[in-house]
Amino acid sequence: MENQFKAPPVPPKAPTPVFMPKEHPQEMPTKGLYDDNFAAELNLPAKLLTTKYMTMILGGTLLIGMIFGTALFGGSDAAPVQTQQPGTVNGVVPNSDITTAMPRCGIAEKGQACLLYIQNNSRYDKTAGDFFDEVVRLMGVSKYSVSMVNTRYAKQRIKPGYIAQIKVPDVR
Repeated sequence: MENQFKAPPVPPKAPTPVFMPKEHPQEMPTKGLYDDNFAAELNLPAKLLTTKYMTMILGGTLLIGMIFGTALFGGSDAAPVQTQQPGTVNGVVPNSDITTAMPRCGIAEKGQACLLYIQNNSRYDKTAGDFFDEVVRLMGVSKYSVSMVNTRYAKQRIKPGYIAQIKVPDVR
């Protein structure tokens, strides 16, 4: 005996709806700024258009650009490396007239030869000779004796913020 009940034929499934913009006959579509699919034009996979991958690509490109920019342009404007002589203080312009270790003024006995440190607090370069009047005022020695002891150092340039190292002679 045959099965008298036949299953009805299965109708074909309707395609799943894809989001498509509704077209309005009265509106003409205009080409927008972001309508081009650059990934398709460059034969790139669509996966690259996701935010995660685009962030990685843009971040990597930016990092490589900063490295090359620093390598090419950063080194030319860098300040020269200054080597510090042993036994000197950072920021002090050394005085070649001083041959032996001398005490600083204020520590030495009154009337004894000593070293006076004066900072250039102006905005402009000064010579060490510009500080001799201040030494005379502070220490009570003659300007002639200070200039004679610091003859070579008098023309030394002291930059703003740097410290002059001036030798004060005996007053005995």
